[in-house]
Amino acid sequence: TMLACQSLGLTTMIHAENSDIIEFLIQGLERNGHTDPFFHAIASPKIAEDEASYRAIRLAELVGAPVLLVHVSSDGAMKHIRDAQTRLLPIHAETCPHYLFLLSERLRAHEHDAFHGAKGVCSPPLRHHVEDLEALWNGIANDTFTVFSSDHAPTKYDHPQGKKAGIINGIPKFSKIPKGIPGIETRLS
Repeated sequence: TMLACQSLGLTTMIHAENSDIIEFLIQGLERNGHTDPFFHAIASPKIAEDEASYRAIRLAELVGAPVLLVHVSSDGAMKHIRDAQTRLLPIHAETCPHYLFLLSERLRAHEHDAFHGAKGVCSPPLRHHVEDLEALWNGIANDTFTVFSSDHAPTKYDHPQGKKAGIINGIPKFSKIPKGIPGIETRLS
């Protein structure tokens, strides 16, 4: 894909997460009954993003192709990007407002709605600590991120094919929740 894009003078846009790591963790979590929306953040740890970002950058370097890593939510991925940029590789990065303001606590049950956390399920997931947010703010400040935009991917909550598609036979299954949250407001500005 990178070579095809390069031959057309295009930049390859990559959502970098290691699906093998994520699938392995999903299987273990589900096997142990951990299926609530919060476990989406556990099943897609920063290491899955860090590894995939590093691999994408190295492959881009190998073929000499420019890439834009999108939806960056991890300080480790950001470090790989910054390192590549300091070596003057054509590596660009984007993060989204939700990764600067929201934490994985949003995925927990609400007192009036046990499935409320599904509203915050996106990929990569919201991270766990304020330090995660602060690291990304530093990436904005030092121009590691060349794009700051929303990833407008809304899904209705109550629609059978919306977020509640993640309730199977009355049991929440985070792996079946459509990924994405609204963000058009920040895209327009």
